[in-house]
Amino acid sequence: MSHELKINLNDDYDFYQNLSNHLESIFRYNNNNFQKNEFIDAVVLKNPNVIMAVKKHIEIIEKYVQREISEIEIAYITIHICAAIERKKNQEIAFHVILVCNGGIGTSQLLLAKLKTHYNFQIVDIVSSHDEKNIVNRNADLVISTVPLKNIDTDYVIVSPLFTDEDYIRVGNKIDEIRNSRNIPPRIEKKEITAKGVLNKLKSVFMEFEGEIPEGLKEKITDAVLEYFDDGVHEEIDYTSPYLHHLLPSSNIELDVECENWREAVKKSAKYLLDNEYIEERYIDNMIKNIEENGPYVVISDGFALPHDGIDAGTKKVGMNLIRLKNSIKFGDDEEGVDVKFVCCLSAIDHNTHLKAFFNLVNMLGQDKFKDAIESAKSEYELSEIIRRYEYSI
Repeated sequence: MSHELKINLNDDYDFYQNLSNHLESIFRYNNNNFQKNEFIDAVVLKNPNVIMAVKKHIEIIEKYVQREISEIEIAYITIHICAAIERKKNQEIAFHVILVCNGGIGTSQLLLAKLKTHYNFQIVDIVSSHDEKNIVNRNADLVISTVPLKNIDTDYVIVSPLFTDEDYIRVGNKIDEIRNSRNIPPRIEKKEITAKGVLNKLKSVFMEFEGEIPEGLKEKITDAVLEYFDDGVHEEIDYTSPYLHHLLPSSNIELDVECENWREAVKKSAKYLLDNEYIEERYIDNMIKNIEENGPYVVISDGFALPHDGIDAGTKKVGMNLIRLKNSIKFGDDEEGVDVKFVCCLSAIDHNTHLKAFFNLVNMLGQDKFKDAIESAKSEYELSEIIRRYEYSI
């Protein structure tokens, strides 16, 4: 979709997670569970280019699910893509916003976290819906509310407390409406200075001078920024949603492993997880059987395989173990076999815990510089640090 629509959506984790969950529901149920409504019809009518892009590539999903994807299912997929586009478009808009919630502090904080992730909003006030009469404009451009409001003279939009992809589109439509009807005054907002913020700002400079920058300079600048902001304190692992470098410390990496075939590579990539009770012995057998039956589908990027199996196939804890082979081997038993140098065994315990790590891995494998770096690493520790630094850079 990013390639087709010429807008990079690969760094939107919410898009990845929401679309993954939605596709799972398509695979699990029939399309009778998806109901048409006026909002979805309006989004489809407004975004014919997105609908066309989805239909052009829907065979990828149809091949997997082994049936035709219906028009209503395509419409729902389109909603997720349009929401990602809205998030991308509105990240730089410095709107002043009042937040109105009908729940407790937990609801407002959840909604606030969602908004801060994808918008450059300044939240000027958080008000309970019971105190609607006390909502003061405070020069706010927009009120975002989880309930209908009766007596308010400021532009407002109603969203759900969970702030779904449909809500991203609603807020985006309201923002477009406000921008087209009146001028928003320029504002200088205080921003926390972070490595990610500096690198995002530098991206526009790099793009402006594309082709004129000496080879390697962007990478050196990126490394310098990351090194400057790295205080040496590594954060504790969030086991509910760990990053890739949490799952691949140096202890979970082994270099220059000798293997004669792909079956041996799968076994050796899983050995650490087996020895440390992340998986049961049958999980290894299931991974091998799966590849035998379905071919080298676990090769997720040139030279990189991610063997895994279902959550009920013998997993105990979420984890990964990466081996770099001394010599490349063919993955697969027939002419479809592909050369692989890296084999990373994944142990997943549910459909969500590993998603962020996997999402970041796929994005990093899309960078030739990252692949060159892990290919050239001289030690397990050096490779683990490369993973950590590249993961922070994206």
